[in-house]
Parts: sequence; structure tokens; C-alpha cells
Amino acid sequence: MGRAEADITKWVEYFVEGMAVAFKSVYKKAKDNESSKDEVKVLRELDAKQRQILNLFEIQKYVTAKEIADFFKFAPRTARLLASEWVETGFIIAEGEGRKRKYRLNDKYEAIL
Repeated sequence: MGRAEADITKWVEYFVEGMAVAFKSVYKKAKDNESSKDEVKVLRELDAKQRQILNLFEIQKYVTAKEIADFFKFAPRTARLLASEWVETGFIIAEGEGRKRKYRLNDKYEAIL
């Protein structure tokens, strides 16, 4: 038929569908990258010890003051004071009383794990 009179409808449909798939992939990657920027922003709010203890919270949901002391190689009293400070700032949440007290991450920080 020649170039001027050829029907390229099928080719155009194929091309447009391929571009739609490619753009969806790019959109998904952009959305994934956006959420990782939010995680980085949250991590920057934390001090060095808080970032380190996230490793322990990745392994288990709850930790005790003794586990914090063992993790940092601190005295138990120092770990309890550090945990109390973190509770006041909202980094962790205390549950239980006395010797049965345990700590879990605030939901904001749990979301980045």
C-alpha cells in the first residue's frame, strides 16, 4: 500500500500499551522513593544511640532495660535512665511495672522497620 496509505493502527495500539506499562513502572518507583525519603527524615530525628537500638527492635518487638544494658554494655542503672529518657521523649513506650517493665517502639518509629 505504501507509507501514505498504510494502516498503522495496530502498531500505535501496541506502542501506547507499552508506554503505559513503562509509565506505571516509573510511577511506582517514584512512589517507593518518596516513602524512603520519609524514613530518612524520621531517622534524622534520632540520636546515635536511638538509631543503634533500632537493630535490637528489628529482632524483637519488646526489650527490657537489661537487654538495653547488654546491647550497649552499660550498667543496668544507666540503661534504666536512658530508657526513662526515651519514654519521656516519645521514642519508646513503657509497658508493665517494676521488674516486668518492658519497652516497645513508638508507632512512628516502628513503621520504618
